[in-house]
Amino acid sequence: MSAKRRVALFVMVGICLLGPCRIGAALANPLLQSGARGEEVAALQGELAAAGYGPGATDGIFGQDTRSAVEAFQRSRGLIADGVVGTATWVDLASAAGAGAVLREGARGTAVMSMQERLYRLGFLSGPVDGVFGPATSGGLQAFQRWAGLVADGVFGPATKAALGTEVASRSYMVRPGDNLAAIAARFGVTVGSISQADGLTDPNLLRAGEMLTIPVIATPAAASVTPPPAAESSTPASASPQVFGGVVLGKLIPPEAIGTGATVSVPKPKPQKSGPARWKLALTFDGGPDLKWTPRILAELKHERMVATFFLSGQDVAAHPAMVKEIAAAGNLVEVRSYNRESLCRLSAVQVGAQLARTVELVRKLTGRIPRFFRPPGGCFNAAVIKEAGRVGLSLLLWNNVGGQDLAITDPGLLARRVLGFARPGMVLMLNVTKPVVAEALPAILKTLVADGYGLVTVDGMVR
Repeated sequence: MSAKRRVALFVMVGICLLGPCRIGAALANPLLQSGARGEEVAALQGELAAAGYGPGATDGIFGQDTRSAVEAFQRSRGLIADGVVGTATWVDLASAAGAGAVLREGARGTAVMSMQERLYRLGFLSGPVDGVFGPATSGGLQAFQRWAGLVADGVFGPATKAALGTEVASRSYMVRPGDNLAAIAARFGVTVGSISQADGLTDPNLLRAGEMLTIPVIATPAAASVTPPPAAESSTPASASPQVFGGVVLGKLIPPEAIGTGATVSVPKPKPQKSGPARWKLALTFDGGPDLKWTPRILAELKHERMVATFFLSGQDVAAHPAMVKEIAAAGNLVEVRSYNRESLCRLSAVQVGAQLARTVELVRKLTGRIPRFFRPPGGCFNAAVIKEAGRVGLSLLLWNNVGGQDLAITDPGLLARRVLGFARPGMVLMLNVTKPVVAEALPAILKTLVADGYGLVTVDGMVR
C-alpha cells in the first residue's frame, strides 16, 4: 500500500470513529470523472451537496455541472482541481460533509441554501434563496460579517456560522397574547413590512400567541436616522401625497433615500383646531365587502359627516352585490379592487394573478362607469410578479399607514377608534375592515374626532396624482 493510500485510510478511519461515516470506506469508492453514470455518481452528487457544492440535480450523470462542482470543491480543499474524483477527493468530501464545510463563492447545495435563508431572515440578503453561492450571496454574507465585527471575507467558516446562528436565535421572538405587529416592530426598531417579509407572513394583521418570529436586522443603520423636517409651529402643515416607487404606492411621509432600508420615520401629528374648515386631508379606506348589513351603515355615517372614502372590493363580492357597489359609487366614494376570490395573490401564478385582477377591474368598470386605478392585495401580500401583472391592467398597488386590520382582533369600538386616530396624520392612508361590526360601531367617533381635529377625508385618487 502506498504512503498516500495509508494516509487516506488513516484519515477515513478517524472520520468514521469521530462521527457518522457518510460514504463508507473511501478506498472502496471508484474513480469517477466526466461521462460516468450510475449510483456511484449519484452518491458523489449527494456528498457534494452535503458539503455545500451541490451540482444541481442528483441524476447519476457526471456532466459539466458535476465536474464544475468537483473542481470548486477541490480548489477549496487545496487539491488539484482536475475534476477527477479519486481517493483524496472522496476522503475530503467525507470530512467536509460530516463536519460541515467552509463555504465560498461558487459553492452550491443545501448548506448554501440554509445559510442564505438565515441571511434573508435577518435582512442581509434580498434573494434569491436558491442554494447557489453567487455574488449576491457573497455580498450579503460580507454585510453580515461587517455588522457582526468579523473579517468581511465572504467565507462562511466556523466563526461566521456560529455568529449567524447566535444572531438568528437572539432575534427570535415569541408572540404573546395581545401583541400586534406594529408594537413588535417598534420594540425592535424595524418596520412591519420587514418582519412580514422576513417571516413570510401572508397576512401581517393576524398573529397567533406562541408563534415564533425572526426580527430582521437593519442592514443599513445610517438610513435609520432619516427623519422628515420638523413642521413649523406657526404654519399650516402641508398635506403630504403618498409617493410611488416602482409601482408601489406608500401612504407615508418617508424620504426616497429611506425607502427599502427598514428605516422607521415619525411623522409629526398636527395640533387639533377648535373649529373651521378642514385644514388637512387623509384617506380612509375600507377592505372587504360589500355586505348588506354593515356597508349601508358605514355609508350612512360617511354621508352624515359629508365625507367620502375608498372601498377595496373583491370581484366575487362585487358580482354578488352589484346594487350596493353602485350605491357606494353614487355617494361619491371610490371603488377600487382586491383579488377576485379573496385568495392571497402570492400563492398564484402570474397568469392567475393577471386574470383575477382583470376580471375584477372589468366588473367594477361596468357597474360604476370608472376604470379602477389602484388595488390592494388580500393580507397585504405581494411580490414582483403581482406588481408586474397589476401594471398590465393599469393598476398600482396601494397599502396603508396604520397596522391595518387591527379591527380583526378588537371588539371594543372605543379602543378601535383610539388606535385608528392614533395614526391620523396629514396625507396618511388608513384602513379598516368593512365586514366587522366593531368598525361600523367605532366609525361615528372616528369621523367626529377627525372633523374636530381639522381633517377632511378624500378618496385615494385625491391623494395620489
